[in-house]
Amino acid sequence: MKNFHCKILFALVLALCSCRRSNIFEATANDPIHNPVFGPSGEMTIAFEIIGNQTDFYRALQVESNGFVRYLDSLQTAGQTTSALTQEEYGNLVALFLEKDFLHLQDHYLGEFTSSAFRYRVLFNYGGTEKLVLTDSLSAPAGLQKILARLSQQMLAVRQQALQLDLAVNRDTLAHGQEAELALTVTNPHAYAIQLRSGELLVEFFVVACNELTQAGRREAYALPYLWRKGQSEASGKFIHTSTLAAGESLTYGASWNGRNNAGAFLHGTFWIAARFATVPGGYSAWHPIQVVNR
Repeated sequence: MKNFHCKILFALVLALCSCRRSNIFEATANDPIHNPVFGPSGEMTIAFEIIGNQTDFYRALQVESNGFVRYLDSLQTAGQTTSALTQEEYGNLVALFLEKDFLHLQDHYLGEFTSSAFRYRVLFNYGGTEKLVLTDSLSAPAGLQKILARLSQQMLAVRQQALQLDLAVNRDTLAHGQEAELALTVTNPHAYAIQLRSGELLVEFFVVACNELTQAGRREAYALPYLWRKGQSEASGKFIHTSTLAAGESLTYGASWNGRNNAGAFLHGTFWIAARFATVPGGYSAWHPIQVVNR
């Protein structure tokens, strides 16, 4: 499990960094860093991994150029938690990397006698330059220790707001003429209420081909192309929606899929279905396999 996650995530990180802008503070047409962030930009700024030695302990935090945050935890959830940084939080985090001169650190800080320590991988993409540093919890210099501590705090903040997402699919095999019923249940597992913010999109269900999912990074990225996608929007016309999910409360959203792609053509073969709860905080469900047959 640990090695699978590591290989997948950092293949994803390097692939996303290769399509970066020359300056991570460069505004896009809609200047998303100044607006609420409800979706990924596809451009990685920071990636942070904590890997337990000789265990399946694995956590990863990814911060994209618009402040969108992804969080993976091998011990907590099979899906992915998402959140977003404010403009100030994002700017302070980038400033810390620059202040500690991260781009000029060594590539490795690994002690000879620290095999039992946690290992960290930190990647920073800034101004057309990317830097990857591998260290353990004891050998990092003081400046890098500050960065590790700050990223660990950010992980904790995301974890304390993480929702539980469970996707149920009523069939594993779908014949043409049938429909698969999909149900995404969102639960607040904490002993306190969670405030949710969303844009127009609230929930989306999507399907990818099996071979697409096996490509490096796509499982963790929940990346395009989607063969089929169905979104559910908020009923009101407000740009930003806020609500509260009480402790232990659950919400369920449904959709159906008839085995056709977005163009209406019947598909055939093995596919994967997942769902996204597009709030802040929000997340992606685990993938669910389904076989589409012509009979």
